[in-house]
Order: sequence, then structure tokens, then C-alpha cells
Amino acid sequence: MKEAKRSFGGGRLAWPLLGSLAVALAACGGTSGSTSTGTAVADSNTRATASSSTPSAASNTSTSTSSSTPSADSNTSTSASSSTPGAANGSTSGSGTNVAAGDNFPRLGLISTEGPQKYARSFQTFAAKFHMVIIGGSFERWEENVGYSKESVIQGIKSQSNVSTRVFQYVELNSLYNSSNADNEGFRIFSNQVKAMKWWLYPSMANGAPISDPQSPQRWLVNMGPDVPVDPATGLAPYEWAAKYVDDLFHLGRYPGTSVAPSLDGFFLDNVLIDPSCGNADFTDADWTRKGTAQSHDASSTYAAVMAGEKSFYSYLNTAWPQSLQLGNAGTTFGEALTGYYTDATLTRQILAGASALSGVMQGGDFEHAIGKTFSIEYYGGALAMQAWYRTAMGNFGGAKLMLFSQGNVQSNGSDPLTFDSSRKPATYSPAWQGMRYGIAAALMNNGYYFADSGAYDEETDAKRRWFDEYDNAGAGVGYLGQPVRGAAGNAQTGAWKKGVWKREFQNGVVFWNPKGNGTRTVNVSELVSPAGHTGLKHIVGTQDPTVNNGRAADSVTLRDRDGVILLWTRP
Repeated sequence: MKEAKRSFGGGRLAWPLLGSLAVALAACGGTSGSTSTGTAVADSNTRATASSSTPSAASNTSTSTSSSTPSADSNTSTSASSSTPGAANGSTSGSGTNVAAGDNFPRLGLISTEGPQKYARSFQTFAAKFHMVIIGGSFERWEENVGYSKESVIQGIKSQSNVSTRVFQYVELNSLYNSSNADNEGFRIFSNQVKAMKWWLYPSMANGAPISDPQSPQRWLVNMGPDVPVDPATGLAPYEWAAKYVDDLFHLGRYPGTSVAPSLDGFFLDNVLIDPSCGNADFTDADWTRKGTAQSHDASSTYAAVMAGEKSFYSYLNTAWPQSLQLGNAGTTFGEALTGYYTDATLTRQILAGASALSGVMQGGDFEHAIGKTFSIEYYGGALAMQAWYRTAMGNFGGAKLMLFSQGNVQSNGSDPLTFDSSRKPATYSPAWQGMRYGIAAALMNNGYYFADSGAYDEETDAKRRWFDEYDNAGAGVGYLGQPVRGAAGNAQTGAWKKGVWKREFQNGVVFWNPKGNGTRTVNVSELVSPAGHTGLKHIVGTQDPTVNNGRAADSVTLRDRDGVILLWTRP
């Protein structure tokens, strides 16, 4: 089925509609996951007028923040399963290669690109508890509409953070609103440039009606490929021009209604795809190579054109802003190589080896909705397939590997969907707290940053925020597990420890994960000894689920099917 063929991990996180600022969350090949319930930040009449002006030259003075160095007991060497890929290609990622090395576990991330998108003080305080944060407000003149700068928001987060929070600006550039919906466009300057340069994707050369975005019929696709003419004023191709544009808009403050944001850590580029169809079998053939003939969405030449364009976005920023960290929504794009989704066998082998044209280009991104949606690989492909996708995605991100592992539709009581109805809405849920424990334990089997969303990417609305005892040991502090221990027990895990249950050891505790389909399992944990000599394990002391998080010593643990638990060392 379409969802099983193409999930959302490389698809759109959100897009702003300026009149109402409604933001849709749509799965590649699926349907909209949610819409914003927030009030409009501003109406479209206050936007910048269309202009064909060229972005000014970019420069950079900001530096990324690095957290403390791991202690001697930690596993500071990267395991083979998550080693930096793309050596043969040469990584184009920025210079912050080791920025994540000191982020203790559980690592936490957050996306807030829906809702009000004002990011006021309450949001800043909440976001400061997460290691990585992706914000929206992705349109021109955002500052004029809210009355303060993005820099003040970013500083408000970082000044309260004890975990060296990095903040990224969300951007989506592979499609723009078509001529009938142009008033909704948040990037009007870029849209005007695309129109003037005929950078749309066309059926043949630059002729005919532009091709619609498979995720929204209101939008046209941009042809970011290397065969499209460059802008004569700058010599920049479409995605290079777009990179310069967003850098000038959100980082350097060189457009009206903006100001410099030196504390921004980088961009999160949505829709980093290889196959532009998002799994839509009826996607229109188009002339990606501008040779006068249409190519299929799954032709090798199409794959190459799309990847080359996306890589040019990162290459430009790595030169213009060398200390930045640039991310992309590409976790599922890489993971799909495991299913044989791509028709090019050579490309598939390259992805699995971490040696494709996109491997090592981004310093992280998102394994979006690994759990919790009908299009989640865990739902239709199983828990072990999810872990394989997780490893493949991590292996194709370079540098810092700041990758979110996200779980959708997590309720305030920690339950998550088990089944869905015919309209793809959750029908049944896991027991309270168990779904979240399952998700965070799955994330802890590798080095991702866990994020549980309510079903909407709105972390400004209190009722939609999620915070669980497992995040900070019920108030003891984020990162309470420390670093993974040295050796196989602390490396990113690739298989079960015993009875089908997975285990990963950290300086201050051990995480157990029982995959979906493994049934209820009881495992003895009394014999475990850490490399530093720690023995004895106990449950954390929590208030949300005192039945499990009761602080008691544990000689054995019983995990239900699709469950997980975090235990702490007791001695010495």
C-alpha cells in the first residue's frame, strides 16, 4: 500500500498559510496529520511585496556551543554501526563535528512548527530543557508581526539551558504556492525569483504548466537540479540561491522586518528526498534534466538531479556559514533503501554503505514518526525494521549526527496508538506510560534525540507539551544516564541481548527495550556489572507511574510486549 511504500520521514513537516497561519502535517503518500489550532501571527497583507531582488552576500560570525567532554568511563568512540559516512564522497557538513559528543542520555529534541509560532517566554523556558530545538515562524517579516526578534527567542532559550540547547530554523523550499494561491506564500522573494528564472519543474524544458507538489495541489515543485540555468546576477543555482536567501533572511537579517540572529545554530531543511513523488504512483513525469523529455520520478537521472540540488543547499551554507550545523528531514529517505524502494540498485547499495551523494552532507535531521502513525515503519514494518532504518539513517548523517527520533500521537498519560481507524486516526492505545517508555527505550538503543509529540508540532500550547519522568529522572536532571559505557554493551545496539529483549548500558544505568511482537518477557538483571564496577539496579523514583518507577531494587524485570524500562545503578 502507499503508506508502506513511502512514509513521511522525508516529507513536509509544516507549511505556513499566511492568511490563517494554518500549518499542515502531511505524510508523503498519506494525508494531513494535523492542522494548526493557533491564532494567526499576522495576516498576509503585512508580508513583503514580491521582489526580484537578489539576496546580499552572506558572512558569518556566530559559533555553535559545545557541551562538556564525556568522562573516562564513557564510550567516546563512535560504534561501527553509527560511524561517520561518506568518506569517499567527502563530507560537506559544517565544522561542528563533535558538538554532540558531550550530550548525555537520554538525549531530547523538540519540533514546534505549528500553533501560534510566537515562541514567547513560556515556550523558551520549556524548550531550554531539550538538547535540540527546531522552530518555525518560517516567513518574511516575522519579527514585525510579533514585535521581537528571533535572536531574542533563541537567547531566551539558551540563557535558561543547562544542556547546551541548539536551535534550528525550519525551512521548506522544494515547493512554493502556485499562482492561484500566491497570497499564502511566506517566501515571496524566493517565489518571485523562481518565477522570474523559470525554476519551476516543467513537463518539458521550461514549457507548459509547472508540476504540482504531490503533497499539496496548491503548490508547484521547484526544479533544484544541476541542469537548470543559474541566476546570472549571482551565478547561483536554485537551491544555492535559496540557501543564500534563508541565510540572509533568518541569520544575517538582511531583509526588511528581520534582524541578525548570531545565536542560531543552523537550518532544518524539510523534504530532503531522493524520489520526489513521495510514494504517489500517479506522480507526473517531468523534465528534471531540462533535455526536452520527461523523466519518471524513479529514474536514476531524477534521483541524481534531486540529490545534487539538495547537496548544493548544504554546500553553499557550509562555505558561507562554516561554523553552523545544517540538518535535513531525511531519516526515512535513507531508511527506505532497506525496503528496495529505490529502483537504482547502485544507489541502494551506496545508501546502505553510507556512500551516496547525500551521505555525510547533513549533520543530522529527523527520523520522523518512527512510531505512532499509520505511515510509521514500526506500525507497518515492525520494531526490528524500525531499528534497521534508525541505524541506516544515523549512518548517513555526518558530523555531529544530531538526529531526532520522533514518536507521534503520544498522549499526556504516555500511551500511544496501537491501531488506527479507516480515516487513519488512532483507534486503540497502549497502556498508560508504556507507549512512551517503549519509544524512549527504542531511541536509547542508538544515539538519537527522543521527541514525543501530541499529534501536532505545537510545543507552545501547554496541553500539547509532553514531559515524562523518564526524561529527567523525575526532576533529577536531563542527561541523568550519562554517556554509554565502553565496548559492545554501550555501543549503538544491533540486536537482542536475551529472550529477544535489547539492552544498552550507560554510566549511570541500563535501558531495556522489548520489541513489538516479542511477547511478555522476564529477564534477570542481577548479574550485570558495568565497566566501572557498578552493580545492582533499581527503578527510578517517579510520580507519573509509581507502579513501575517505584525506586525499588530490581533483580529481574518483566516487560510486556512493546515495552521498555530505564534502571539505575545502585552500587557503588
